[in-house]
Amino acid sequence: MQITSLSEMQIFQEFPIALKGTKTAEEIYQSVGKALTHWEILEDSMAVLFNKLSRPQSLSSVSQRIYLSETAPSSRRKLIKTAASAYFEFFENRELELKTNEIIKIYESGSNRRNEIAHGFVAGHINPNKEGFSGYYLGPHFNSIRKRDRKFRPKYLITNNEIEIFVNDSNSIRGQVNEIQYEIVENWRKSPEARRERY
Repeated sequence: MQITSLSEMQIFQEFPIALKGTKTAEEIYQSVGKALTHWEILEDSMAVLFNKLSRPQSLSSVSQRIYLSETAPSSRRKLIKTAASAYFEFFENRELELKTNEIIKIYESGSNRRNEIAHGFVAGHINPNKEGFSGYYLGPHFNSIRKRDRKFRPKYLITNNEIEIFVNDSNSIRGQVNEIQYEIVENWRKSPEARRERY
């Protein structure tokens, strides 16, 4: 599958202000659990990607544990970037390198959306685009400085509909990550044996 630019893919875009909230908070609670589970499945694929970049000849539980021992998404991105840099110095493939770098950017956007879901607050938020109570939303904490403006208006309010888009995006990217893993191994196999042994 050809990976285009992040903006063209429109994956993990910033959450909007939903047009209408849900009737109950329970609907959102269930969606949050689904979203976080699917994100963790993607994280597992990213761990394997790190493994393939650092040790393409075989699966290594050590490599994957190193990746997963870092809990901050920024640290995990740095690990993958470092492994990718080393890999492509040994096994040049410009197209594959661009794909890998694009996935890292998409993962960064996804991490931001994941954090908004994980650290969100389910309540009857005041929707700045609606009058009166318009249902339940997942939005930023009421005291959030980064996710609310000076008038305490939220930067995002989402429902299970927007969370389902996040789930679909996570699954779509996981498929592309898995394809890149395969290409990394194939690129390694086609390289001269002496270079493979040095890696």
